[in-house]
Amino acid sequence: MLDYKEVMRELGQANGSKALRHCYERIEREILSSDHYPSGAIEVFSSVLSDSSIFNRDDISDFIFMMMSDMYAMSDSQKNKILELLCFNYSEYQVEKTCLIVCDAVARNYDSKRAFEALSNMLLSAKCIAGKRGAALGLDVVAKNSSGDAKLVGAIKSLLGRTS
Repeated sequence: MLDYKEVMRELGQANGSKALRHCYERIEREILSSDHYPSGAIEVFSSVLSDSSIFNRDDISDFIFMMMSDMYAMSDSQKNKILELLCFNYSEYQVEKTCLIVCDAVARNYDSKRAFEALSNMLLSAKCIAGKRGAALGLDVVAKNSSGDAKLVGAIKSLLGRTS
């Protein structure tokens, strides 16, 4: 069984993408060997998405991408927790690559209406251009994936037109 507290310590001390990849690979082995997404992995992911000293590191975006790519294995309650954390903390996100990754993942891993609500809030709360670009990208993905829903697409276009 993986000691997630040890992984969090390593993650905080990791210097560079190779060390971060090693942390992720340890978590991924645990995810792949389990019938469900382990709660310890959710706690690590939650910590990464909540701690500005971690999520604003230039080298953390690949780790976040890898964690987001495993969202298919999360339960609805775990996905809800991740979305709540993203919405709550997104205004502090400053690294453009990370903003693009998390907003793209929101657009692709939640139903269109839920993604629209979250990404709209993220766009309006973003304090920097990187955050606004990330949320706009996510909204664009939602619009493309919802082409049959004219009302939603219109709302997205209207929102993006007001904030550009």
